[in-house]
This record gives sequence, structure tokens and C-alpha cells, in this order.
Amino acid sequence: MLRTFAIAGLSLLAFSGCNRKPQTGPNSFVIANVAKASTNVLLSGRRFGDLSGITLHVYGELKGTGAVGIDHYPAQRLSGVVDWRIYRDWFETNCTFYYLPSGVVTGHLSVDYRFH
Repeated sequence: MLRTFAIAGLSLLAFSGCNRKPQTGPNSFVIANVAKASTNVLLSGRRFGDLSGITLHVYGELKGTGAVGIDHYPAQRLSGVVDWRIYRDWFETNCTFYYLPSGVVTGHLSVDYRFH
């Protein structure tokens, strides 16, 4: 009887993905003043070795042009109505996101990000 419970318990653990880490949910921030450059350090909340990528979603509107990017990758220029999404391989526990305006007078931008 005890052996049956032990086998059933091990089977349940094996099929439930007990060693899988829950994914970090999406996090968000707002670029408060789109006329000024800004930098944000995005924290994964996970340890090194548990990460394989990062997804970014930048959305809003800019009158003018701005560039967004993260360390180790080229910047992306944005203008007008913005709805930009990207996935990048990422293995570090944090990521520096930057925004650089170029003649932006007004607008608003929000950023959602998720570590995988």
C-alpha cells in the first residue's frame, strides 16, 4: 500500500513539472517625460541560469522620433503611433532599457516587459 502511494506521488511530481520555475509575469513602467532621455534597470527577480529571454512591448505616441533599446542590441527608432514588440535572447538577471528622444515635443510611452 505504501509503495502504491510512493509510486503515485512520484508520478504526479514527474507529470506536474515540479522542477519548472514559474514565469515572471509582465511588468510595466511609463516613460514620464518623452522629451528627456531615460534609463531603467529591469530586474528579473530570478537567479542566473533560470533565464533565456526577454519580451518588450513599447506603446503610446510620439510627436517626433525616439529610440529605445537594451544592452547588447541595436536601438529601434520609433515615431507617431507606437506599438513595438520584440523578443531577445537574454541570460542576465537584469537588463538596462534606454530611451533617447530626437526632437520629441510631446507624447507618451509605456513599456511592458517579461523575462523568460
